[in-house]
Amino acid sequence: MRKKRKIFNIKNLLFLAYFVAVAFILYFNKYGYKTYLRLGKQQKRLETIKAELIAKKNTLKRELELQNASSPFFIEMIARQRLRMAKKGEYIYFISDNGYIKKRKK
Repeated sequence: MRKKRKIFNIKNLLFLAYFVAVAFILYFNKYGYKTYLRLGKQQKRLETIKAELIAKKNTLKRELELQNASSPFFIEMIARQRLRMAKKGEYIYFISDNGYIKKRKK
């Protein structure tokens, strides 16, 4: 006669309970896989919003530059920064990469 093998012996039940508990903890834990998936979706949504806001910022910046382009203050600021121009009696300082400062009077 063959001996019937018990499927539900104590070792198997303990192993199954342990496996279910670990799986439950890994999935539903505060730092579990479910949280990981939720945070991944949130990150994608926030990156999309960030890209939209950067595009809007650049558009507004261009509009502001065009709006201010006709003001005398803006024209003078551009002349000083980009063209390195100065009024009479002003000093212009040039700082080179090696730390040398050169001064020029207009």
